[in-house]
Amino acid sequence: MRRPALPLTVRRSAPALTVRRSAPALPVRRPAPLLPVRRLALLMAAALVTGSAVVADAPRLPWGPTGWQALWSMPVDVEDPEHPGDLRYGVSGEALAVSTSRGTVTVHDPLTGRTTHTIPAHPGGSAVVTGVGVASGTVVVSRAAPGAAGPLVSGYDLATGAPLWRRAVTVASSPDGPATGPSVMVTDGGVTVLDRPAGPAVLATFDLRTGRQTARMIRPPRCHLHGAAASRTIMLISSCEGDRVELASVDPRTLRPHWTRSLPRSVSPFPRDQADTPPHLELTISADGHVYVEAGDVQAFYSPRGQRLSTAREAVERRPPALVTAPERWSEPLLLGSPPRISDSGFLNISDDWPRPAFLLSLETATGRLGGLPVDTPLSRSFLIGSAPGLAFVYDKTGRIIAYRATYGPSTASAPFGGVPPHDWPDACGLLTGRDLSLAGAGHRPNPGRTTLAGVRSPKPLACDWIPPADDGAVVSLTVEWVFRSPAAARKEFATEVARMERTGVYDPAHQTSHAMTQTLHTPTGSLEESLVVAGPVLVRLRSTSRQAVRLLTPPLQRNLLARHEPGTPVPGRRPHQARWSFPADGGIGRDLVLAGGTVYAGSADGKVYALDAATGATRWSHQTGGDVPTAPVVSGGAVYARNAAGRIVSLDAASGRPRWSRRLAGSDGVSLSSGVALAAGTVYACGDDSAVVALDAATGRPRWRAALAGDVRLATPVVAGGTVHVGSADGTLHALDAASGRRRWRFRAADGTDFLPVLTSGATVYVPTRTGHVHALDRATGEPRWSFRAGARITAGPVVRGGAVYVGGGDGTLHRLDAATGRTSWTFAPGGGDGVHGGLVVARGTVYLHHVNGTLYALDAASGGRRWSFPAGEGVMSRPAVARGVVYVGNVEGRVHALDAATGRTRWTFRTSGEVRTTPVWAGGMVYVGSTTGEVSAIPAAGTTS
Repeated sequence: MRRPALPLTVRRSAPALTVRRSAPALPVRRPAPLLPVRRLALLMAAALVTGSAVVADAPRLPWGPTGWQALWSMPVDVEDPEHPGDLRYGVSGEALAVSTSRGTVTVHDPLTGRTTHTIPAHPGGSAVVTGVGVASGTVVVSRAAPGAAGPLVSGYDLATGAPLWRRAVTVASSPDGPATGPSVMVTDGGVTVLDRPAGPAVLATFDLRTGRQTARMIRPPRCHLHGAAASRTIMLISSCEGDRVELASVDPRTLRPHWTRSLPRSVSPFPRDQADTPPHLELTISADGHVYVEAGDVQAFYSPRGQRLSTAREAVERRPPALVTAPERWSEPLLLGSPPRISDSGFLNISDDWPRPAFLLSLETATGRLGGLPVDTPLSRSFLIGSAPGLAFVYDKTGRIIAYRATYGPSTASAPFGGVPPHDWPDACGLLTGRDLSLAGAGHRPNPGRTTLAGVRSPKPLACDWIPPADDGAVVSLTVEWVFRSPAAARKEFATEVARMERTGVYDPAHQTSHAMTQTLHTPTGSLEESLVVAGPVLVRLRSTSRQAVRLLTPPLQRNLLARHEPGTPVPGRRPHQARWSFPADGGIGRDLVLAGGTVYAGSADGKVYALDAATGATRWSHQTGGDVPTAPVVSGGAVYARNAAGRIVSLDAASGRPRWSRRLAGSDGVSLSSGVALAAGTVYACGDDSAVVALDAATGRPRWRAALAGDVRLATPVVAGGTVHVGSADGTLHALDAASGRRRWRFRAADGTDFLPVLTSGATVYVPTRTGHVHALDRATGEPRWSFRAGARITAGPVVRGGAVYVGGGDGTLHRLDAATGRTSWTFAPGGGDGVHGGLVVARGTVYLHHVNGTLYALDAASGGRRWSFPAGEGVMSRPAVARGVVYVGNVEGRVHALDAATGRTRWTFRTSGEVRTTPVWAGGMVYVGSTTGEVSAIPAAGTTS
């Protein structure tokens, strides 16, 4: 993932992360004072409101910015709006200059956003824009030229875009160098380049209009340096021998210091692996020169003249005087974040989650207090790109730059909770009733949670957890995310977040409504299901580890919210969707579904075996096995047999789910991730983790025999044919055991000595593919080799035996057709453009369907290997296509299932589920059944239409 252009510093603090956002130094001018006429008019208006007159001896009203009003917005040309790592920009009171993906730079009027002209890309288009700055009638563009030792820096006339000069500068940009921060800094005093050689850091300044070098300075050796720039100064923070930390303001024209300040001794909060590891240095500078400094555990704010105004704690906790006798003065925006607070570990914390609004934070220059006013974009989706007198420019991750204009007047305290009084926020624990919670199971009790937001206490809980009576039950959590000033604002943010969810590919389209959206989140501790619900001005989030609980509780949550905030509005129904029904298991479905007797059986990562009505999706029963069920269940004789990852095999009544018997294999250690069971002649066969094969009575679970083998077989599933059990071990040996007694009939050791893939039996032959690219054909009765074929690459698909031929796909992306009797090659198909065939191989009605790793599904003539058609089915197909009634069904990791005409490859329909489709689609009775890694089991009409 590419990082945004905005520097992002993440510092760990107990118990959560403290994220500090810092805006890059940008060359902008100091704001002009408020016009006396405008100020007088506002003071008179304030006097009229308060009923008092403005008299000479009356105390002067506090004065300052009172809000940020959106002035204009414009789209920007970036490849990924959410991660605009290639976006470069420069801001001043004269212009806003922004890079594009084509290598050009567009110049805009800062008051209107209108494009005045475009600076063309570097000739040949091979140089990528790495930096943009605007100062004193000049646009400066830095580009990374291929093979150059440093950036190519060019100056352009701001008014016309005409080129003024171009020169290559040398910047040794090794990450191990002694300097960090931007390499090229643009100010009114010139273009300053910070070189990072192996020795002392070197600064050089070049004239804005001519590119001629005007100054050069060598910093002291053995010092670590961080630089940033405002419109009139270069600010440097350095740590030299003895952990001596200094902050210096440097004149960019002469590179001589205006002033130098020693900072208190820093004690870095991060452990140092080596004595010469540089301490953490960071500084953020506003356009008018106010500085926020971080050096280890030292955090402080300084004025442009070097006066320390406050520490981070003082800036947050300091209060202004009760009576202000002079107008307040605020710096230009310094940071963008939430209302500031001090974290438990003592660091400044301005981070918060969507949808809480972002605040432009400034420094009160008389007291050093940090304060801010909101802008109408969520913090998690925005960062500050720069400011100019009375203006601020914010990037919104929907792909737009928004310009805000400051409004001034008599100061008022910022309204807490986004301008909505705390008593108007709903009680989180009152949004679901006991009757609602009974849908997810009886006995849930509410546990009120957080009661403060942005440092303001609420009279009602803003979050609530409903605790189940049993320890193994799923907790249901609800959070009031935000209450907006208007329903329209809430709907806007809901729509934006829904669009983001749809881009991630983990949302659930089958249960989407106009007021709710459900998605699955993958966290380090497992999966979470959540619904986002909007009604009126209120936006709430419902979460649980139980997907079923979230599905069941989302409709009553919508109903309760609408009754409060949109009376008379009916509870919205689900949007039209292809699925006949959709069932949410609480764990991923990573193996094939089994359809028998009008019931869909599925094993899940939540440890359960589910039995679902094939017509309606209703749960007939579910059984908890105690561990992930990584393979498909086996259904036979009115019983369901399943094995979990802990080595336990269960037999369940197919109609009721009642356990018939349960047995844990001896020696199981819980690491058998993909081993299944085989059923034949009233016996269940399975491999234990102790290199043994066991046979259990299918009716009672009692052991019939146990055969110890020399090799590791814990990842193998036995294959039973003709009274023989075939098992391949990890040492490259195929074992053939008598199915009745477990005695060894024969064994075959591959010459390459590698482990086997699953064994295939067909007629009197056993086919054994190996990971080194061999296919061995053995006599099923004796184990004698009949023939051997070497593919030249690991066998990753097949073998499939049809019509006297054997088909195998290799890791080199080549498909081979072999004569089943001799092993001779009939034809090969190598489309190129990929690195392997992974499981997607089916032969049906004279056609081979091959899903290549390059994302294309090929239909080949089985006899000749000629291509009939191809279809871009998507990357990462992990299961075989299914062919039924003249249609090919194929799923992929993007969560899509495609139905294609088997003769032409034409798309009949496409279905979108909530997660990766790793199971082979199952066709039955005019329906197609699929499972996804988010736990979704869906039934789709086979005659569906494109969605």
